[in-house]
Amino acid sequence: MPGMMSRPENLVEAIHGGLDGGALFESVVETLAA
Repeated sequence: MPGMMSRPENLVEAIHGGLDGGALFESVVETLAA
């Protein structure tokens, strides 16, 4: 998935920023869509 490979920091930041399911899911969706 190119979005994930090009911007992994978004996912990492979401995970380390606080394991909120909604925010994490949203970040993943944004990362995949990027």
